[in-house]
Amino acid sequence: MIKTNLYYKTVFKRKEVAKDVSLIAFLFIVSWPRLLLEVFVRKNFGERYFSLTTVIFLSIVLFFIPIGIDKASHFYSGDSSTISIIFKNITWYLFLAGLLYVSFKRQKEIARETGTFDFAKFSAYDGDIHPMFNNIEIKGKKVTRRQICILVEPAFFLAIGIILALCVQKLGILIIFCSLCYALGYKADYIRGDHFILDTIDEMICNEEMVESFVHGRGPEETRGFEMRGNAGPSSEEFRKQIIDNLTDEEPTSEAR
Repeated sequence: MIKTNLYYKTVFKRKEVAKDVSLIAFLFIVSWPRLLLEVFVRKNFGERYFSLTTVIFLSIVLFFIPIGIDKASHFYSGDSSTISIIFKNITWYLFLAGLLYVSFKRQKEIARETGTFDFAKFSAYDGDIHPMFNNIEIKGKKVTRRQICILVEPAFFLAIGIILALCVQKLGILIIFCSLCYALGYKADYIRGDHFILDTIDEMICNEEMVESFVHGRGPEETRGFEMRGNAGPSSEEFRKQIIDNLTDEEPTSEAR
C-alpha cells in the first residue's frame, strides 16, 4: 500500500493545477516546431514520441506558406506563378524535401511488427543525441544531456537560421522560430521533471514533520520549512494525534491482489 498525504495533496498540490495545465498546453504547441529540427540531429525515437503523420501534416502546411505570402503580396498584379515562387524559395522547399526524407528514415528505425510491443525501449524516448554534440565541453566539463537539449542543439540551429536570414531566405526565419521553441520546450520539460522530484521530496518532508508541526506546535524553522497552516487545532495533544492519523490515506499499488 502507498500512503498519500491528504493535507499536502489538498493544500499544496491543488495550487499547481492551473500551472500544470498551462505548461502542458505550451509543451504541446512547441512540440511541433521542435520536431521539425529534431529529426535531423537525432535518431531511434520512441514510437510514441515520433509521429510521421504529424511531420507530413506540417510539411503540407509549410509547403503553402511561401505561396500564400507571395500570392498575397502580388494580389493585384497577379504576376507570380507557383513555379516561380518555389524557385524563389528553393531553400525552403529543399528543407521540406530533406525533412520528409529523414522523417521516413526515422519511421523505419522505430517500425515494429504489427500487434507486438517493444519492451526494450521507453516509448516516449526523445532520441539518441548526435555524437558531435556529446563531445562539446563548457568550462572544461562535458555537456550534460540537459545542456545539449536546452542550449547546444538549439544554438546550432539558431546559428543556421541567422545565416539564412541574413541571406534573405524565409527558411532562416522558420529555423530561428523552431530553434527557440526547441530550447523553450526542453526547458519546460526539464522544469516539469524538477517539479515532480521536488513534489516527492516535499511530500516526504510533510509526512515526517506533520507531527512536530501540528501536534507539538513547532515552527517552520524547526521543521525544515514545513508548517501546518490554519488554527491551532484541538487543545488535546491526543486528539491532534488522531487528526494526524486521518490525514494520510492508503492507496493500493499495482502489486495488490
